[in-house]
Order: sequence, then structure tokens, then C-alpha cells
Amino acid sequence: MLGFLVANPDTGRTLFGVTPLFGLDPVTHEGDRISGPLTGLWFVVFVLPMFLLTPDYPARLPLKDALRAGLSELKETLLDLPKQRSLAAFLLANMIYTDGLVSLYAFGGIYAAGTFGWSTIQLGTFGIILAIAGTFGGWFGGKLDDFLGPKRVIAGSMTILLASVVAILLVEKDSVLFISVAPPAPGGALFASVAERAILCSAA
Repeated sequence: MLGFLVANPDTGRTLFGVTPLFGLDPVTHEGDRISGPLTGLWFVVFVLPMFLLTPDYPARLPLKDALRAGLSELKETLLDLPKQRSLAAFLLANMIYTDGLVSLYAFGGIYAAGTFGWSTIQLGTFGIILAIAGTFGGWFGGKLDDFLGPKRVIAGSMTILLASVVAILLVEKDSVLFISVAPPAPGGALFASVAERAILCSAA
């Protein structure tokens, strides 16, 4: 998408420096908007082998009976939670923790875009860098989990996460942690300013 379809409205060029395929107009953000249909097509194409080639097992219960059994088990689990305080605390904490992470992922790019006026190319590159950082972070976290145990790793991760969020909120176009820096130059290189790099490092 970033290399061949999504272009900067100012330059009319994609991340690879070419004009968008299919004559997509960068001024009206046609490259941005076509990402939705192409993503749907991508899922359809690559899920077809599972539907066509994976053997299915016959259902043990009719749909109505299976639904009734599932709801019954869910009811039993919920009624049993007061007796299993550890499980209840885990489910509640996991819900809050997961929702918080989803919010950070969703609004992190929005915050950066609002602060620096990033285009789709910059936001897409930002997301790719974060995905790569998350992959290495997951691997490293697994190693720490084996060595220190999950509780310490989760507590440490939450502490670092909170510190990163505070650091991100203290980054402006022309300041980082209340220290004045040069603002991004219009049409400059990708993540060339100190403030943009600070956002990138804090988010990763």
C-alpha cells in the first residue's frame, strides 16, 4: 500500500517514489480509501484454502442444543467466580489491561498525526516500525518470563508502558520533555526531527 498505492498529496509520490498505480488520485486520498476493499479481498483470498481444503468434523449437537449448553456453561462459570477470586481478578485485570492497550494502539497514531500533521505514509511507516518492535518485544518478554516469572515481567512492562505514555504526552512539535527543539521542516525527511524521533522511540 505505502510503496505502490498511497501517495503524499504534496508530492504525488508513494514511499518508493513512484506515482500511484491505477491512476489513484493522492489529493482526494483514493489510495488511502482503497486500502479497505483491498484488505477485505486479501482476507477472502487467503481464507479460501481453509474453507476449501480443511476437513470439517460433524457437529455433536444440533445448533439449539449447542447454544443452550454453551450458555449454561457460561452461567456456571460466572456464578462460580466469587468462589475463585484469583480467576475473577485475572479476568477483570485482563479486560482493563487489554482495553488500555487497544486504546493506546488506536490513539497513539492519532495523537502523533495531530501533533505533527503526519500523512498516511508516515502513519503507515510508524505502524510498521511498531509492529516490528512489538515482535522483538514479545520475543524478549518471553525470555524474561522464563527467567523472572510472569508477574515481574508484567509489572515491569506496565511500569515502562506508563512511563512511555507520560513521555509521549510531553512531546510537542518544538519541545521534548520541556526542552526546546527544532520543529519538523515542511517536506523534510521521514522522522527527521528530534520530536518525531522521540515519539517513535517512546512508542516502540
